[in-house]
Amino acid sequence: MGFDGFALNIGDPAQYYVRNTFNYMFDYARDNFPGFKLFISLDLWAEGASYGHTDLAAYHDILQDFKGHPAYLQGPNGHSFVSSFSSGGLNNTDWEDWKSSWANQLYLVPDLDDTKGYNTSDPGWWHYWGDVIDGAMSWETAW
Repeated sequence: MGFDGFALNIGDPAQYYVRNTFNYMFDYARDNFPGFKLFISLDLWAEGASYGHTDLAAYHDILQDFKGHPAYLQGPNGHSFVSSFSSGGLNNTDWEDWKSSWANQLYLVPDLDDTKGYNTSDPGWWHYWGDVIDGAMSWETAW
């Protein structure tokens, strides 16, 4: 069908099935479809934003374990590609601090469509987020 990659959108990376499923999917892609890449999308809405809290640290272990896998998508800067579903109610400083905790070794392309100015591509939006993110993603095209 022409697909060369797939987002793995995960709300709670601590669920018992996540690690086994990711092991299977990443290894299967590596062993059977060498050009096919996977990447992790942090579903911050499911993780906690819908309940009034967001914890980016919840994704640390799963990202640490898979970002170097041969089937993991690397951005044009050679860093592991990471996206999100929602901003999680976090601001640009929260995201910048999180990205810095990875020594800026992530290619961050979150879906921030719940933030003011995103849907209109307001210049103020780009000024606010532009130094933090490497690109913008939208899940709306998936629906």
